Amino acid sequence: YNFLRLPSSPFLAAAGGVNTSYTLGDVSVTANNPALLRSSFHKQLHAGFHSFIANTKAYALTGAAFLKNQQTTLGGHIQFIDHGTLPATDAAGNASGNFRPVDFVAQLSAAKGYPEKWTYGATVKFIHSSYGQYRSSAVAADVGVLFTDSARNFSASLLVKNMGVQLKTYAGEG
Repeated sequence: YNFLRLPSSPFLAAAGGVNTSYTLGDVSVTANNPALLRSSFHKQLHAGFHSFIANTKAYALTGAAFLKNQQTTLGGHIQFIDHGTLPATDAAGNASGNFRPVDFVAQLSAAKGYPEKWTYGATVKFIHSSYGQYRSSAVAADVGVLFTDSARNFSASLLVKNMGVQLKTYAGEG
């Protein structure tokens, strides 16, 4: 599931695509680390579109809601990658038509603050890839901890990503 390494927002792309402690005030960064969710993202929604080389397009939607009674911020993220229409060939290079590979992830996150400077969060995600007759699905989880010291303009995080189980299928002849 290498598509999960693609940045899901322009802010993450500008931060190098992999930054897990970027505390920008935009909900889109929370797709990368659940510990980045905070109450200020309540009712924030981010829709994104990326166009990559070779006609690959990515669509993303990220949002959050703060539950005051539980002092917990919930987040959701959906990302769809469309690789366009590609020629299907065998190992010898003989064309056998076209196929349309796609990748998809849907995830739910929750985060809670602990005293003032710490936040911890977890994400559960469903991942699916379809490449012609090959299909693969997985359920995975991310767990993150974030330390933020706003007086010193410093943040650091620890993140464990994509712990999960996977199912692969082949729907071809033979």
